[in-house]
Amino acid sequence: MISVDILDPSSEPRAFSVLYGLLVLESGAVHSAALIHLIVIAIAVSIVAHSSTDVPIAAAFSRMEKELPAPTFREVDVA
Repeated sequence: MISVDILDPSSEPRAFSVLYGLLVLESGAVHSAALIHLIVIAIAVSIVAHSSTDVPIAAAFSRMEKELPAPTFREVDVA
């Protein structure tokens, strides 16, 4: 079972899409069934795309951070 935390900022677009899909379904529009399928496919592709790129992007940031020189700090007299 998949749960979506509506308060999580990363889930807001998907939550909005689900609510929009329910409104379309309830509206009785001519092509509401086709729109529901399109919304479901878009949400599924979004989930797969975002979850499949998390690890490689995090690894790339980690490699870049290791390559950067350590920050140097100096004392400043503010008196």
